[in-house]
Amino acid sequence: MKYLSLYSCSIACGFPSPADDHKEASLSLDEHLITKPAATFIARANSDSMQGLGIFDRDLLIVDRSLEPVQGDVVVVALGGHLACKVQDRHHRRLL
Repeated sequence: MKYLSLYSCSIACGFPSPADDHKEASLSLDEHLITKPAATFIARANSDSMQGLGIFDRDLLIVDRSLEPVQGDVVVVALGGHLACKVQDRHHRRLL
């Protein structure tokens, strides 16, 4: 587990204050983003086809295989031996 610096100041959308450069604590992204490490993997998105959902080419996707998807969830599935990122349409039993 790698810990990153967490700063007590917020990020200004403009010119930052020179006084806002002190570190508050260390923060583990694993602790905040991954609840079940044994069931979780990280993969990189490989196209812009999901931009409308906020997933862009080269984004990192955190995939928790222990979660049960529900209607409309973004899922990662194995299709023809390759991973694909799709939207699950359970009502029509298809991937979008």
